[in-house]
Amino acid sequence: MLIVSGEIRSAGTSNACFHAPFLRPLCAALLLCVAAVADPLPEMLRFMDCTLPLEQYIVTHAQRRDGDGAPWQAVIPDTQCFRTWVVPEYKVVLWRKDALNADYYGEIFTYDDTLVRLHMETFPPRTPVDGPDSLVWDPRPDRFRLFVEAGEREDWRLGRVFAPLEASTAWRHSGCINTYICNTWNGYHDRTAPRWQERFLDNAVFLERQASFSTFFDGPCPDGYAPDTAFTAFDEAIVINQCMQQDAGRERFFFARKGEDCYGIVRWDNAVKRDGTWVVLERTIGLRLGVQEPEFSFAGMLDRVRKAR
Repeated sequence: MLIVSGEIRSAGTSNACFHAPFLRPLCAALLLCVAAVADPLPEMLRFMDCTLPLEQYIVTHAQRRDGDGAPWQAVIPDTQCFRTWVVPEYKVVLWRKDALNADYYGEIFTYDDTLVRLHMETFPPRTPVDGPDSLVWDPRPDRFRLFVEAGEREDWRLGRVFAPLEASTAWRHSGCINTYICNTWNGYHDRTAPRWQERFLDNAVFLERQASFSTFFDGPCPDGYAPDTAFTAFDEAIVINQCMQQDAGRERFFFARKGEDCYGIVRWDNAVKRDGTWVVLERTIGLRLGVQEPEFSFAGMLDRVRKAR
């Protein structure tokens, strides 16, 4: 681990960083330590860890269609951001998405010696447990959706099983989860947050590997949102499949590599099964690399990780 000008950098595992001025008094002491070479990440984490330069992110565009063969339509006339970062110091994976100016917006995964789990997800306020006065998007960083394994004794530190640490296509998982809407940190720590979904079924979670991967393999983009050539010719992608509620729906998460560079997540899509065939109705696809100054920050997400402990 390196700390430079109040920033933590994971040596050998990621180029991402976050601003942490409260750590500056520790810098001198830590930099005197002889740091061991970081152990290489397991393959699934390597694909989830974006190794692009610090200020870069994946420019994405969200689209929707009515059915198979229908034209893709833009969800909003704009682009969004994706970037993932593995943080071994906390044993988490952070996924920034949607908003460049909200460094807490996205999803937080935890991992142990065998599994990656989805723990928290930022989301808008209009849900079945919200009151009628919640009419606009509430961007508070202390509001998030919590995933908990369903069981007799719930552990709010264990999220939804997402992937194996070792990227095996033979791996399969099924199980049930409960989700909660946390509106304050007290609701999380006191276990008083209201339940949103009860015993939500993951009937099949598994991964696939694809070579020569393109982010828009299922039809052309709307005008003005065609991807760069680089995003049509990745060397390999690992695809996480979540088939839910007796195959009523499926979400997929695509993590791509080109040469020695890992791009992290480059595409997400959502499908329903019609006449025995999966039909993708929503997708967020990587278009190109974007650059933001100052360096792309995960400060808000790491603050959420610390407060969840």
